[in-house]
Amino acid sequence: MAKLEGYENTTLKAKLTSIQLDTFKMFFSELKGLNEENGCTTVSHYEVFYQNEVIRKTDGGCDWNGFEKLTNCLFRNPL
Repeated sequence: MAKLEGYENTTLKAKLTSIQLDTFKMFFSELKGLNEENGCTTVSHYEVFYQNEVIRKTDGGCDWNGFEKLTNCLFRNPL
């Protein structure tokens, strides 16, 4: 089960398929390695909990769209 809190002032929940879980794991891995760049007018703050790990990152770069891809896969276009 995935739960997304505070996105567009709501809480979203989804029961994940194996493909969606793989997508989340890829997002989590990319987020761990994300360089906290600056330079974009939009800054995103992430706090992700998975198993026994917590990742807190700030992304001020303009190149990574991992969160948008993740939310589209998990909450907008269920497979």
